[in-house]
Amino acid sequence: MAQTYIDCNDKNLNGFYTINSIHTEKEFYISDYKDPVEPAFFSTIYWNYGLVFNGEKEAEISFYTSDITGKFRIVVQGITNKDVVYGEHFFEVKAN
Repeated sequence: MAQTYIDCNDKNLNGFYTINSIHTEKEFYISDYKDPVEPAFFSTIYWNYGLVFNGEKEAEISFYTSDITGKFRIVVQGITNKDVVYGEHFFEVKAN
């Protein structure tokens, strides 16, 4: 399955495709949801391009879901010094 990123458009130049790189400079801020004032309706609930793992044990990542109910997909992508890594998991958010 091909992944498409916003602002990462390819261009066909005489049979060759050039792809703009994915920029990681933008910081993704995680809100404090311990005492919410209003509902949160976000499609991207967690983004962290700077995680570093040592590969010796499983890593745990935690995040809050938004107030949108339904089925969602978690996509994890990364690179190592030998290869790229990819994983996905599905979960469901239900109303209280």
